[in-house]
Amino acid sequence: MSNLTKRLLGIYYQADRFGNIVFVDDEIESVVGFKPDDAIGVNLRNDAYRNPAQYDEVKEAALDAGEIVDKDIALKHHDGSVAWLQLNAVVMNDEEGGIISQLGGVCERD
Repeated sequence: MSNLTKRLLGIYYQADRFGNIVFVDDEIESVVGFKPDDAIGVNLRNDAYRNPAQYDEVKEAALDAGEIVDKDIALKHHDGSVAWLQLNAVVMNDEEGGIISQLGGVCERD
């Protein structure tokens, strides 16, 4: 997957049903300051989003619509500042409608 993500803009990631990052491409370091290996296992809600309530809002919207399009989000930068980004993601669901994983991309806002 990393060969594909190098051709696309932004940070591409995959998270499991619990919101833990299982894949992220190398661009993460240039945008939020974390090395890719350090980001694996990071929980989006508790460790990446500046405001965990925003993660809950995004997750619920993703469950309802199956995708997120051009959503402004605030993530924690490694240096402690806020990284304002734009999220686009699709959700893969199980038979009960729960999230199996999410695959998406974030890029710096215009």
